[in-house]
Amino acid sequence: MAVITISRQFGAGGITLGQQLAKKLSYGFIYEEIIEKVAEKAAVSKDWVKSLVKDGGGTLSNFMAGFVPSRLIDHIFDTQRQYMDEKTYIKLLYEIVPQIAQRDNIVIIGRGAQFILKDYPDTHHVLLIADLAHRINFMMRRYQLSEDAARKAVTKEDLRRRKLLRLFKAVDYDRPEHYDLVLNMGKINIDLAQELVCDLLVA
Repeated sequence: MAVITISRQFGAGGITLGQQLAKKLSYGFIYEEIIEKVAEKAAVSKDWVKSLVKDGGGTLSNFMAGFVPSRLIDHIFDTQRQYMDEKTYIKLLYEIVPQIAQRDNIVIIGRGAQFILKDYPDTHHVLLIADLAHRINFMMRRYQLSEDAARKAVTKEDLRRRKLLRLFKAVDYDRPEHYDLVLNMGKINIDLAQELVCDLLVA
C-alpha cells in the first residue's frame, strides 16, 4: 500500500518507468487524470490547462504580449466560464493531488507531487536524472525523432519544467534531499530502475 511520485528530467524515461511500475505492481497510473480534474474544477477546457502547463507558467505573460491563440483569448472573455491562471492551477493541484493520493497504490507522474505530498504517509518520491546526451538519445529512440528535433524538445521541456517548479517556490528542486531515491538513467536501464523502486517499497 503506497503512493509513488516520479519526478524527472525530460527524456530520462519517467513516464515509461511509471507505466512499467504501475503494470508490475497493479497500481493506478496517474498523469493525464490530474489535468482533467484541474480543468473540471476550474470550469475550463483541458486544452487551456495543457496550454498553461506546456507554456511553463507563461500564459499570462504571453497573453499580455499578444502571443496567446485567439481561441484562448475568446475563452478569457467568455463570461460564462471561469478563468484559470498559474496561481489557481497550483492551488488546485494542492487540492486535487492529495485527494488522488488517498486511493493508495498509485504512481503519480510529475505535477509537483513530490512537494505537494512531501509529508504524506506511505509515499515514496523518486527522481530520474540523466545527462543531456542520454536524454536526447532516449527521445530519438523512443519517439523516432531526429537528433535536432530531440535536442530542441529536451531543451524546451527543461525550460518549461524550471518555470513550473518555480511556482511551487521550489529552489534547487532536483536536490537529492527532496527524494527517497534518485536514479541516474544514464547509468542504469529501465528494468533495473523498476527493481530499485520496488525495493524501496519494502525497505
